[in-house]
This record gives sequence, C-alpha cells and structure tokens, in this order.
Amino acid sequence: MCIAILTCNTPLNQIKSRINPLIPPSILSEVSIYTFDTTKQSTSDSIRLRFKVFTETQQVNYVLVSDAKVFKALTGKSKATAYYSVLVPYPSKETVLIVYVPAASQIYYNPAGTIEIITRAFENVANHYLGLATETYAPITQIYATTENSVKDCLQELLDKNCELTCDIEAFSLNHYN
Repeated sequence: MCIAILTCNTPLNQIKSRINPLIPPSILSEVSIYTFDTTKQSTSDSIRLRFKVFTETQQVNYVLVSDAKVFKALTGKSKATAYYSVLVPYPSKETVLIVYVPAASQIYYNPAGTIEIITRAFENVANHYLGLATETYAPITQIYATTENSVKDCLQELLDKNCELTCDIEAFSLNHYN
C-alpha cells in the first residue's frame, strides 16, 4: 500500500516539514510525497493523462491532493472544498482513492482549521486502510419539501438517520417586503 501526497507547485522540503508531524504513526511508513506541478495552461485532459501514467508507474492506493484544479480533473467533481478529507474513488481506477486537502501553506493563514482538515484526512485514510471505515463518501440526499408538515417530516427522517446535516434553503420566491 502506498499513500501519495501530490504537491502542486510547492517545494518538496516545505511540504515534508509541514505535513510529516500530522501523519499518524500507523501509516507514516506508507507515505510518499511526489511533486505534481501544474500550470495555468494545464487542461483537465493533460492532468488526467499525467495521473494515469503516475498510477501505472507507482503502486498507490490513496492520493492526497492539495490543488483544486487537479482534484476536479481527477474526480470529475465540480467543487473541491465540499470534499475536504473525504475519500473519493478515482473513476479510472477504483482501487485508488483521492482525498482533497488544503495546501500546506494554508497552515500559516489558518493554523487550527487547516491542521484539523489535514489530520482528519490522514485519519480517514488510516481508518480505511486498517479496515475501520466502510464508506468512502456519503452520497448527498436532496429533499424538496413544499409545506411546513413535509419539512418537519423530512427533517425528522434525516435526524433519525443520525447523519451530518447541511441545509440549503431556497428562498427566491419568498416575499421580503410589504
């Protein structure tokens, strides 16, 4: 098993000094850090091609990516930050799981939050590797309720599932004036 950290446009020694203290000891020996430089001209196709070659030459099972453009190109997801610390299957090779993490340089700007996300990502990888995690990512459940009672019923159903809950209330048609 190998856990690869793809650093994008960041010197390798900076990444090692910031990330190594956050890696759980149970998987430290399995972690390798690779540079995966991208430019503004890099297209999704060129990123996928380079990654395909990378996965054919390196025996990797988990890949932590800190560049949103690379994460989106590899996973086909439209937003990266929604998948912080989440194990997402690589569509071209289901045995490879991709995890989006903030860039290590973000530790300077938001130390506590960034360290928490990176640590959670490594914990998720370690738990999955050790067989302690069964789900790579939770599917999104969309519920459209139109009446007060249906909203209550839907919320109660979600609360009964004991899952994390995020709510996006569409209020475009509500009148906020007299």
